[in-house]
Amino acid sequence: MNETAEKVWVKFMSKRVRFMLYALVLLAALAGTAWAGDNGEAASVSRQVDEDAAMKKEFVTQETLRRKARKADSPAEKVRVYDDYLKQHDGQLSDSLTAWLMNEKAEVTEDPAEKIALYDAMLARFLPSADDSIFSWALGAAMDKVELIDDKNEQLRLCNIVIDSCLKTPQRTQHYHLANALEKKAELTNDPVLPLRTYDKIIADNLTEESVAMARNRRLRLIKNDQEWLAGCDELIAAHQASDSKRVQNLVVGAMYQKADHLTDRDAKLAQWLAVVKKCAQVDTPQVILLARKSVAALAEHSGDIAAVARQFDEAVAQAKNDLEAIRLLESKVWLFKTPAEKVRVYDEIIARGRNSKDQQVSGAATGAMFEKLQFIDDPAEEIKLFDELIEMVAKSSEGSESERRAWISSLMLFKTPTIDDKAAKMSIYDEVLSRGRSSNNKEDWEPTAMAMFEKAKLIDDREEKIRLYDALLFEMIPVLDSLPFGFPVDDILQERAKLVDEVPEKSVLYDRVIERYQNIDTDSAKKVMDEAIAAKSKLEAQ
Repeated sequence: MNETAEKVWVKFMSKRVRFMLYALVLLAALAGTAWAGDNGEAASVSRQVDEDAAMKKEFVTQETLRRKARKADSPAEKVRVYDDYLKQHDGQLSDSLTAWLMNEKAEVTEDPAEKIALYDAMLARFLPSADDSIFSWALGAAMDKVELIDDKNEQLRLCNIVIDSCLKTPQRTQHYHLANALEKKAELTNDPVLPLRTYDKIIADNLTEESVAMARNRRLRLIKNDQEWLAGCDELIAAHQASDSKRVQNLVVGAMYQKADHLTDRDAKLAQWLAVVKKCAQVDTPQVILLARKSVAALAEHSGDIAAVARQFDEAVAQAKNDLEAIRLLESKVWLFKTPAEKVRVYDEIIARGRNSKDQQVSGAATGAMFEKLQFIDDPAEEIKLFDELIEMVAKSSEGSESERRAWISSLMLFKTPTIDDKAAKMSIYDEVLSRGRSSNNKEDWEPTAMAMFEKAKLIDDREEKIRLYDALLFEMIPVLDSLPFGFPVDDILQERAKLVDEVPEKSVLYDRVIERYQNIDTDSAKKVMDEAIAAKSKLEAQ
């Protein structure tokens, strides 16, 4: 990337960070998701899409309310944020959002009696729910109340409610709450072996595979003797390693990783860490990625021969059951190496395997490898080639909505511009992004559109066109953005726009217009623009 191009772009975001951020967004869409299930039935997928949309809407609401609560000056005002929302939408909220609101309100209130009343209300309302996540809120409220009160009988009653609810419905897999309640009851009754007895009974009853695997896993935490622990760990792994349940497989991987810590022989440890990486590639869940990475780091640190470990990875890749498993192994192999050249060679292997795959996860992994590779290459021609290939892959993808794919493509086009020296070519890209997004009613299009406006305004010489673009940004585009694009230079926009005004009074009027436009908009982006405008006006008046 040439120096001039890098200077233009540095205000937006560092090269590494911008790729990491957008890779997360793109990969989530392109790599496919686990929720589609094993049969992939259209009705199931459609239902999940609707649920995901509802969850996304609730998440935005939660973040907005959290932000308001953080800004509040006192605990009472924080409580009022959640109270007001509950009252304004009484009878209209989902149980999941209501439970979240009640829990947040309980966390910020300073009155213990009010906290207890909220936990009692949550327990009464949500314990009968058929929805596992709502049911979990009720159990959590019960255990939160236990920590607040001193009445031993009431504490025991609540622990028994949680324990009985979990044991009667083992399919609901509320392992965390069950373990907490058992440990608390053991403490209250001076019966330290209560959890162990309970887990042994769950294993003996064998009602569901997940409950048995959980009990074996929790049981390990209570064992102090190394040999007994290793025997219990081996039992868990042997009993459940062929399970079809992803949750159970996560427990198996966790046990395999912990086993390496309990082994004393160096070669046995190395073999165990490699076994963990192989198992992670087969399980392929987000929960095991960290264990794969830790295992690779341990191999790199303790093997003394990275080349030999790399050959073992190559053998595992050759024996992989499918392309996805092979690619997951290659993604782990990348972590063995420190130099860009070594990493790029592995990324090229992943890209070659996944580039033309019809499997969405495999092609998504290739897309991810392209993003990662961009961080380690300095050849402008190769960068542009990679960007063009990424754009083509997004365009062909069926993931995400049309507006989301359009926004992703626009962002990739913008990321390509720092590598381009030709002014006309840059302008062509900015104009194409603007044509894609300015008339759109979809929020996904607005962030890349705002970026393109700013970059084009800086590039052109026409004063009136500059003013038009900066004003469109300040008075039309930014006010409707919930948040600004990462690193978006609000201060630069105001300064550049103010430079186009010759007289001090006119500059003051400009800042007043900005302040008036944003003063009633309750978003972080509006606050940032307001702060910049107020600071600029104060500086102007001081002169």
